[in-house]
Amino acid sequence: SIQSTPAIDKSGTIYISSTSGSLYAVLPDGKIKWEKGIRVSPFSSPCISPDNECIYITTLDNTLAAIAPDGTINITEVNSSIYSLPAFGYNQEIYLGTEDGLCIITPKGIQKVAIGEIFRSHPIVDAKGVVYVASRSGNIYAVLPDGKIKWKYSIGMTPCPMSLGPGDTLYIGDRNGDVYGLVSTQKALRQKGVKLPGNPKDLQSSLKGLESTLLWKDTGNIEDGFIIERKTPDIDYAEAGRVNKNITNFKDTNLS
Repeated sequence: SIQSTPAIDKSGTIYISSTSGSLYAVLPDGKIKWEKGIRVSPFSSPCISPDNECIYITTLDNTLAAIAPDGTINITEVNSSIYSLPAFGYNQEIYLGTEDGLCIITPKGIQKVAIGEIFRSHPIVDAKGVVYVASRSGNIYAVLPDGKIKWKYSIGMTPCPMSLGPGDTLYIGDRNGDVYGLVSTQKALRQKGVKLPGNPKDLQSSLKGLESTLLWKDTGNIEDGFIIERKTPDIDYAEAGRVNKNITNFKDTNLS
């Protein structure tokens, strides 16, 4: 099945991954250009680099795969569980959130900003090359291109996905309904009274072979969709998939 977000290059070719671990290139007429069985992570989606038009996607083998438009594959060993999509800098840098911190990949090699926290958010790069990333414990970091930490701000709980607004203001929400605006001076402007979607209720699960089915009741009407996360004894919570609003079931076919 397909649960990833598609990426589309300048020629109109569509790149999408399946839960079975394959990456597909699909032509605009619907014909499959190629398929790569590279054990794609079910938590990842393909991203296209603005520098070289390669398609980047993470794998279950803790690697970052770069696939050229002609299908040629280059693999970078990260050696750490990857919990984010790649973000691209302005000098061919690639940033990944991992269980060991922020991973910076450049043509010269790999640098890890080891902060002792799990970075599960997708990094964001501003116009000056500053990288913003959030940890599961609720700490927001601004990291310079050379890996030095510019500042840190704590919101005290697992954050929602981040967005970068005008003036390089970083917006991030928490599950109490507060929204923060973080600027380069580390000033936080909290907005109260933000209405959040109702929490789903009556979660049920069933297991058949290596497939788990989740069912729930949708109690809200303003959500954009649902994010399903999975945890194992050895690995912290990580995204298992997403469904659109008003959907009340999910099948996880990547159990082992």
